[in-house]
Amino acid sequence: MKQVYSVTINGRNDCVVMTEEQSLIVQLKYSPDIKMFNMTERHGILPQHLHKLQRRESAHLEYANQPQLVIASNGGATLNVIWEFEDLMKGV
Repeated sequence: MKQVYSVTINGRNDCVVMTEEQSLIVQLKYSPDIKMFNMTERHGILPQHLHKLQRRESAHLEYANQPQLVIASNGGATLNVIWEFEDLMKGV
């Protein structure tokens, strides 16, 4: 079953739709430089709630593909990017 995970790698963050197995692969690949939280379990966010295509178009128009600086829930700043599982497998 696919779920939504908040993934932060080296200060860059996005929510990514993955299976539990895929999330384990990502954790292993980027450890120890990764923080990941299951947003489906924590907040009930379902994959259909992400609207990634709409976010990608908005980011492209407003920021010309430049990452957006946001404040993370832990108080630190992160760069907001748009990832899919395939992007994480290629390397970020």
